[in-house]
Amino acid sequence: MRVSGCRLSNTRPPPERVYGSTVRLVLPTRLRPQGLAASLPARPALQWRMPALTRRRSPDHSQECWLIYYGDVQVGAIAERTGDPHNTEPWEWRCGFYPGSRPGECTSGTAETFDEARADFEAVWKVFLSNRTEADFQEWRDQRDWTARKYAIWKAGERMPSQRPSSIMRCACGETFDSHRPDEVLIHVPHITATQRAHEIRHTEPIR
Repeated sequence: MRVSGCRLSNTRPPPERVYGSTVRLVLPTRLRPQGLAASLPARPALQWRMPALTRRRSPDHSQECWLIYYGDVQVGAIAERTGDPHNTEPWEWRCGFYPGSRPGECTSGTAETFDEARADFEAVWKVFLSNRTEADFQEWRDQRDWTARKYAIWKAGERMPSQRPSSIMRCACGETFDSHRPDEVLIHVPHITATQRAHEIRHTEPIR
């Protein structure tokens, strides 16, 4: 088995499917799922009830590729490899999510069969999950929701708030004003003009 670091992308999945009939990650009933919220105190994931892992077939890959979810958060993937030599292991897995984790915590590896890839994933997932808090999962959700809003705005032909032209300017005196309001412009024109003249004088003075 070969393991390396990785990051996962937020892919919008098709309807949910059961992760597997023989999931090795079995925990007591008292540890099963509960809603997460960023406002709650940060607690390790193993201290609150946990949802079952599920898998969803990726619509964006021609080869067999399963996106693995923990509740509504994508936590990894298991897929057939493409473009690799025939004498290499044909399956690969990825475990972890970002944002919501630190560099190096997301891992990946290869395996001979799907079942071996799933077993490797489950072993690494248990370690990854033990280091997560409710806030980590919420951070991933916030990023997912923000990305969805961004693409919805672009699809509608609109701009993000940060891309919209602004009439607010900063005067040389340090104050901000609306350049579309004449009464505010008149107040700051003398300051701007004086600054421009001082700048021109500095650049036109002869070298002595």
